[in-house]
Amino acid sequence: MKKILKIFSASIAALLLLTGCDKIEDKPVNNDAEISEQSSAADETEPTLPERDRTIDTSTEFVFDDAKALSSSDYDALNEYTAWLSKTFRINAAVVITDDMGDKTAEEYVSGYYTDLYGGSNGVMFLVNNDTGKDYILRKGAPSLFISGSDIEMLFSEISPLLVTGNYKDAINQTLQLIELSLPEFAIDRTNQMTAEEITAVNDILSGASGENANLSMIFIGDIDEKKISDYAKEQSDKYFIDGENSAIMVVNTQSGEYYICSQGELSGLEKEQESIKDSVSGCLTGTDGKKTFDFTAAADIFVNFTGI
Repeated sequence: MKKILKIFSASIAALLLLTGCDKIEDKPVNNDAEISEQSSAADETEPTLPERDRTIDTSTEFVFDDAKALSSSDYDALNEYTAWLSKTFRINAAVVITDDMGDKTAEEYVSGYYTDLYGGSNGVMFLVNNDTGKDYILRKGAPSLFISGSDIEMLFSEISPLLVTGNYKDAINQTLQLIELSLPEFAIDRTNQMTAEEITAVNDILSGASGENANLSMIFIGDIDEKKISDYAKEQSDKYFIDGENSAIMVVNTQSGEYYICSQGELSGLEKEQESIKDSVSGCLTGTDGKKTFDFTAAADIFVNFTGI
């Protein structure tokens, strides 16, 4: 359980500032602005999770309960949800609960934990820190564009009372829900060069074409060492798609214009025909004075039109 005496020795306000990746500084209060913001917030409808099947078979560990804080049933439920997030959003998602960080800060501890597991790729790791009480959310790659410091601040203000009372399941579940609500599902940036606006634009195109009968995704990459793009695409398809579902994934190298499509189900014929759009996809890459520019939305339109959905 959280070290309650340690937590309550500080003010609740101070506790809420321990929001992880982003250091949140005190700001002067403008009462008029605060009232206006509250009024605007009241007018907005908070996003809610859509009804969908989040069950997934997994024997892999995504929740690392080093503190033994969760019951067996709570662990299974949270591990399944985290596994589902990892597969659905093509990221590394994980939760760590610890009672002992040694002499490390929360940031140092979770950064090392993440690197040991996944390296430097896209992902999110939530640290429940029962050692010093400072919890932390680490964001790598594209998730850092979509989960902001203010998102984390608001989340921690809501889940801190749950953590203090030992309600780990609800606190972690609420954190995982924030991840689901925040991240794009169909457009995956592995270049770390796309803006949030570019990713969102591609995601909107693919989301509009995807539905109950099909799943279209794009992964944008740069250097993949000596690996063939066809092999990389097949690895991604095997990792993220369920056998037999109607799905197609297009991997595009934004530095060379090279691409490869893996497909299955009713879309399985796309692989055999993909050479027909080779020139149009390579045309999305332009450059002057040695600088290359890739038109992400044009590539997404080409992909969707090619599928005929």
